[in-house]
Amino acid sequence: MIQSPEKMNRSKLKTDWNSCFFGYAAPERFSRILPFLTCLAIVLASGCLHPHPPTDPEDRTTRDYSYVIAIPALDEDSIRITFTTNRETDFLLPFHYFDNPVDLCEGPTIRDLVVTDATGEDVAFGTDSVTAGPVTTYRLLLPDDIDYPVTMEYHLDLSVVHPDSTRLTLPEVHITNESLLLFGAHMFILPDIGSSRTELWRSPCPVEIHVSVADAIPLYGIPGSTFTCNTLYELLFIQLSAGQQPLSTGHGGGVDFVFINNADTTYPVSVIDSLSQQFSRILDTLATSFGTFTGEPYTVGFLPTWGGLEGSFSFMAGVPSNNIGSSFPEILAHEALHHFIGIRCGEFDDPWWKESAATYLSLMTMIRMQFYHPADIKKRMTTRFIYADTTLFQHALSDPWLRENMFTDLVHGIVYERGAQVMMLLDVAIRLGSENRSSLLTVTAELCRMFEGGAFHRSDFLAALEKSGMNNVTDFFERYVDDPLGCPDSLTLNAAFAKLDSLSGYSDRSGFSDPAAARADVVTVPSVQRHEHVPPKQ
Repeated sequence: MIQSPEKMNRSKLKTDWNSCFFGYAAPERFSRILPFLTCLAIVLASGCLHPHPPTDPEDRTTRDYSYVIAIPALDEDSIRITFTTNRETDFLLPFHYFDNPVDLCEGPTIRDLVVTDATGEDVAFGTDSVTAGPVTTYRLLLPDDIDYPVTMEYHLDLSVVHPDSTRLTLPEVHITNESLLLFGAHMFILPDIGSSRTELWRSPCPVEIHVSVADAIPLYGIPGSTFTCNTLYELLFIQLSAGQQPLSTGHGGGVDFVFINNADTTYPVSVIDSLSQQFSRILDTLATSFGTFTGEPYTVGFLPTWGGLEGSFSFMAGVPSNNIGSSFPEILAHEALHHFIGIRCGEFDDPWWKESAATYLSLMTMIRMQFYHPADIKKRMTTRFIYADTTLFQHALSDPWLRENMFTDLVHGIVYERGAQVMMLLDVAIRLGSENRSSLLTVTAELCRMFEGGAFHRSDFLAALEKSGMNNVTDFFERYVDDPLGCPDSLTLNAAFAKLDSLSGYSDRSGFSDPAAARADVVTVPSVQRHEHVPPKQ
């Protein structure tokens, strides 16, 4: 809804937002927003307020955008966020538009928004409705004739947030008088800097963040009271936790880390201590290829669920376990890999890359560290994707639609399962072409170094593979990445799995014809993925 150019009070703003349509853009709900869209078209056509063109990504400095988060106490009314912008553009209200859903929202997660100009005068503003992946949100439209810098101050409104239990994702954010858990996607108004979602996420856009917190409140998930995010993607994936006491601390990968508990659950000290030691080794192992981690203390927050969710300086993980058969070390490795694969470095054209690479390389990390034996993952990696012949799952790995819909439509197995298998084939092809001098691990680490703080295009990806010595790169992508029906068959997968062994792809664990003899103290990987895969209705 477009607001009139006159001053608006804060309660009116919240009422107007919540009276309009928000949530998943189901066709049957469209009639509810038709009057709103009609009014919007009339007002925009009149020229009263209109969207500004996106700002040039090359024409921004670290002073263009900054946030101050004030946490004087652990209650929703006390926490205040202030956003200052020196750039003339439009802004997206925080409403869950990042690519790894955690919950459902009924509306924008902010309230009591006040916008002021450089003179301290209140600014009247309008809004229009925009789609962001599978959801609808608001874009804030500021007048053309205001003086910058402009300041936006607001509180959070978590009453609109609900756990997405139907999609089996992580619990919702929360603020209680004992603790809080907030994701960047719920906290920050974003400058609308891109004509596409990937440009919005991945274009260079340094943002300064200052956090002020009461001395008595422990704070986790950020690298200090003042820091910078290089892209809006990094900003969206901040995971801010406060109030919890550490379960364990350690060091690995060049950083100190901390385990915290984000739920009312008690975990055995022996389990936490064991996992802390394992995590230290995992970080050290990954750092040998990708370099040191950033952000101290690097935070791992446990939640009463399973799977995990990557963050910019932290990650969330499910119920910790060191039982025989537990895949928890793999989850730790997978999410830690995302520190480089997906957060520090992204892509513009290959939405499968982030999760497929992290899934495959976390498995290989587990094997090289002797958590798993190659035989433990053989069925998982050599069985043709179970839904290969199901129409719903017949998307190319490079299909842009997957970027924002694979979780909401429950087809994420395309990238986690089929994509990981294609990564294995890619690993073999790189090793064969380079006479085993390069691997998927070395190529991925090099991409992450070259495009740290940004993202690469398909041409960069192909160039890196060709540089490694891989042959027939274009043919490979046409067959397995860009073809909706390009699922590798079991014969090809078995041949690749065996070839990796002969190429020492499993490092000192090669030669696994008798797994029982070499599997002492090694856990067996279960046949589950990082995210539960729900079959479609037939």
